[in-house]
Amino acid sequence: MTYRTQEQSMHPLVPTPLDGVLMAMSITALFLAGAAFISVMRRASTSGGRLVAWVVVVLFVPILGPAAWFIARRRGARVEPDGGGFGSWGIHPHATRSFRSLQSGPRRRIR
Repeated sequence: MTYRTQEQSMHPLVPTPLDGVLMAMSITALFLAGAAFISVMRRASTSGGRLVAWVVVVLFVPILGPAAWFIARRRGARVEPDGGGFGSWGIHPHATRSFRSLQSGPRRRIR
């Protein structure tokens, strides 16, 4: 009678639970790296050597690199002194002039 060990009886194409966990972690790391990379590239204040350094950290240090970027980005966010977030108007500074006039109220009297 021939006895088989557990390794001999396992089918190589059937994934184990560990394979599922590792795949989920890999997909999560890939998603985080992609989101952090896009965030780094869109950030206007990051340029030159800092941009290259963050891209390297985000892409080559799995999970910890993107997490470090999101923490650093959060800490680097600046708040406007008036507390409005978009200047004294309370609206985005690139809004059109006609939109600003609507926000400040009518300029002419209605009879």
